[in-house]
Amino acid sequence: MEIADYKKRTEELENKVETQDLKIDHLEKMLDEKILENEMQKVTIEGTKSPVLIPKPLSKIVVSKENYGLNEEQLEAIAKYGCVGHYLDVDESGSKDGMNRTDKICFTLLLKAFKNGLKDFTLKFGARDEEFSVGTSKLHYSFEEIKHEDGSIKWTHRISIMQSGKKLRFKARCQAMSSLVGYELKTYEFTETNSDGFYEQIILGSDWKEIGTWYARFHISLID
Repeated sequence: MEIADYKKRTEELENKVETQDLKIDHLEKMLDEKILENEMQKVTIEGTKSPVLIPKPLSKIVVSKENYGLNEEQLEAIAKYGCVGHYLDVDESGSKDGMNRTDKICFTLLLKAFKNGLKDFTLKFGARDEEFSVGTSKLHYSFEEIKHEDGSIKWTHRISIMQSGKKLRFKARCQAMSSLVGYELKTYEFTETNSDGFYEQIILGSDWKEIGTWYARFHISLID
């Protein structure tokens, strides 16, 4: 083979390899985009001009491996609240297929689980006071919003839990969550209940950029 033919053949092979590499790169890019499409969703957030990519909600209903004295039907019911353990997944509002908010059914099941060793759990509340009583046990949640003349806002959340007439000691960590898409706006530090048995978390409107409606989720650990 003459040198000219050899060079021509070499160039053809190099071009072929380059073309194949480009095809592979294109396929990898398409695969990455498909994975991104499957794992992310575009959402237009209030106050923004362009849509943003956020994680798609995960499959949430997971029945606890520990039964804490609950039967199968009760475990399936309590799983819909995401309250056993500290729930960490993306979780939008209940009306958008997120976990149910804490209610009397949830509290009743939690009381039984407390008696059988449950120490860590999660509560989910909106912007209104809630109180659930089961015999001499009570879960109280209060929400207060104060708007100042300068336009600033302060929200105060308080929780107390009474079991069989006795207030429980616990520490809690508040997470402010987007109601629309369920991701975390801000997580606060763990704080213990005060001498009166109340946990309190103050949230300021300046704690994060305005992003539409939100709700509060609380990771709670009982203290012996």
